[in-house]
Amino acid sequence: MSGNVPWRFSRRGPTGYYVPSTRGGNYEPHIFTDNFNDNDGSNWLLTPGDPCTFFQNGKVEFKDTASVPYPAIFGDPHVVLVDQYAEMEFISERGSGSFRGKGGPAVRLADRPNRSGYFMTAVFTGGSPPWTMTLGSVADQTPFGTTQLDSDLWDLQPGDVLRLEAVGSLLRLLINGSLLFDYTDSTWTSGAVGFSWGAGAGAGTVASTWDNWRGGSLPRVIDPRAANEPRRGSGYWFPD
Repeated sequence: MSGNVPWRFSRRGPTGYYVPSTRGGNYEPHIFTDNFNDNDGSNWLLTPGDPCTFFQNGKVEFKDTASVPYPAIFGDPHVVLVDQYAEMEFISERGSGSFRGKGGPAVRLADRPNRSGYFMTAVFTGGSPPWTMTLGSVADQTPFGTTQLDSDLWDLQPGDVLRLEAVGSLLRLLINGSLLFDYTDSTWTSGAVGFSWGAGAGAGTVASTWDNWRGGSLPRVIDPRAANEPRRGSGYWFPD
């Protein structure tokens, strides 16, 4: 890290770790992006036999044809640190009834021996608000190996950016930079970044479309300025 790197303090998170912001500085962690304009999915390692993920019209589309998650890993995979994030922009969904959508970012993905890791998925459930934002853990890519860890409601709109962060055992779900909820789990401690078709009930032709995927490392840096904070050593510095 070089240059004058600004910092932004967040009081959420385990004690005493700080992550530098890239705003106004020249520090850049491992960051990867895909706007899907190649339409061929060449940047992605899909789960073998994935019937749900399609690259078309400069977007990625998840079609509701299965009730198990199908995580996709970016790269071959590209190396990222254990503290990492992935995010993507919601564009649209179509169909009728409940339990449609079911796509979102994923972190700490690996084959152990089957595809596993954490995923964030947006599911239209028709309540108030109408979308359920779910954090899930998949162990062996089967309905029996998929665990819903936590969820909250949100009125998802086109252009909203869903972000999943894993820092130590802390998992954070954010929408447009605002924290929706966090959860502590230590099942998966490393892996690659990507996205996932989420698990959900039913099958049919409903689908959701996403764009502008981004993911990479969240390197932890101990910073002496923690001593100057009112609540000394009590949070994280997260990148803007």
